[in-house]
Amino acid sequence: MRLAAITAGVLLAAATGPVRAADAPPASEGQRLLQGAADPGDFTDLTAGGLTSLKHKPSGLICLFGAESRGNNLHASPGGLICETASATEIDTLDAFHMPKASEADIEEAVGRAMGPFKGAQAVGGFTDARSDRPSAPPHTSRRFAAATGTGEQLFVRVAYSQVGDWFILQRVVSTIASAQAADLDGERRLLAAIGQVMDRQAGR
Repeated sequence: MRLAAITAGVLLAAATGPVRAADAPPASEGQRLLQGAADPGDFTDLTAGGLTSLKHKPSGLICLFGAESRGNNLHASPGGLICETASATEIDTLDAFHMPKASEADIEEAVGRAMGPFKGAQAVGGFTDARSDRPSAPPHTSRRFAAATGTGEQLFVRVAYSQVGDWFILQRVVSTIASAQAADLDGERRLLAAIGQVMDRQAGR
């Protein structure tokens, strides 16, 4: 129940965070997303070249967002953050929670929460875990599933996680079956990048 409480706290704090006044000028995408943070000061806006990018100072995690604002969401509190972006063929969610040591129960709860919308999903193989180029990087686990929507559409779902110091990172990638290999390969790359970002923060960089 520990992870559920932290997740609920993140969502509640974000929901009661600052709201832009109705007569304020239109916000950039980064500014709009920061309305989902309990404290926007916890983030550095790294947006450049049309790519919206927000760095969470407490964890060091960098959230990257796509060009379609309808698919972009951010929720953040002192206990962690949840960032999500979506395209026509893929939905990417990255969570980081301040949790010094996730137990096996915490991990299974996290995976179960990520898989909640996909009842009856079946584990699938044929994918390769990538290796970090950092010799001191903590291990990560990646699980892959085939799932179906309520209308019968077949989907690929990737759930991966890692304990990085005092932060538990959870990733979910949902894509079409046809793009499963590419989505998983990119997901591995992005998860390793996230692990490195949190490592750098804990090293004071």
